[in-house]
Amino acid sequence: MEHVLHVSSIASVIGRCLNLNTDLINAIAMGHDLGHPAFGHAGERKLDIILTDLGIPGGFKHEIHGLRVVDRLTNYGDGLNLTYEVRDGIITHCGETFERVVQPNRNRNLHDLESITERNCYPSTLEGCLVRMIDRVAYLGRDLEDGMKAGLIEKADIPQPVANDLGTDNGKIIGRFVNDVITNSIGQDRIAMSSETFELMKLLKSFNYKRIYLHPATERRGAKSGKILEQLFFELSSIIEQSERGTAVQFCTGLVREAPLLQVLFHFMKNSNYTDDTPVWRIVTDYIAGMTDTFAQRTYASLFLPTPVV
Repeated sequence: MEHVLHVSSIASVIGRCLNLNTDLINAIAMGHDLGHPAFGHAGERKLDIILTDLGIPGGFKHEIHGLRVVDRLTNYGDGLNLTYEVRDGIITHCGETFERVVQPNRNRNLHDLESITERNCYPSTLEGCLVRMIDRVAYLGRDLEDGMKAGLIEKADIPQPVANDLGTDNGKIIGRFVNDVITNSIGQDRIAMSSETFELMKLLKSFNYKRIYLHPATERRGAKSGKILEQLFFELSSIIEQSERGTAVQFCTGLVREAPLLQVLFHFMKNSNYTDDTPVWRIVTDYIAGMTDTFAQRTYASLFLPTPVV
């Protein structure tokens, strides 16, 4: 939530300076991470591995699932009445790819968004390009601060060029990026930053990955998160099959008595536009991808941890 609000506010400031549509910017920014599963990127990686191993084309990518959320899962399965430009910005935001220049692709077929399965597509609007660029800008400095608060790094560890030219706190880092993007994008049909600032951004990204994202403590937590989602995926798949997709009333009643949170799963299936032909993996993926960290942990505890009989 915090990251989404940061992306929205930062991109809106730049968008006003570039005379772009700030309503469109905010809509894309607010929806760009709706497809993220529990445990963030660790959860995304685990779901991707599971689906790839099952032979599902494209595996799992949060931005692609984000389009499914707004088109097919929200509003009891009816989706939202969003414009093409918003939907396009959500599925093509791909904030994990770092580029100095993001150029809009205005040649895409309006009806082909749902055919996208990879991260090699660019937004069709400058507003979408801006959100794609700012998605990276918004988390690098914040993660640097969080890494120091968590004791994973110290301020003295930050590479000197980053400390001197970007700063060591998120506010200064964001300020440098914002001014640079405005200067290098105004009057242009692209969103860009200078070569000098881009090199600093890559240096900060490399430092964050090495010292924060791939830190042993972070990796251990990610591994635990992955195990939780993996066990949930296959247990929930089995439950859906055994309960005949929630229609075996007696079986479901017994399960809910032992694991009350399963009532949420059965309501979810009932209130979504699934058919008898919808694969079980699709239902389970939709359900898990909609979980918060806390709900995933509670569901895991409900299914796998023993409770007192009396």
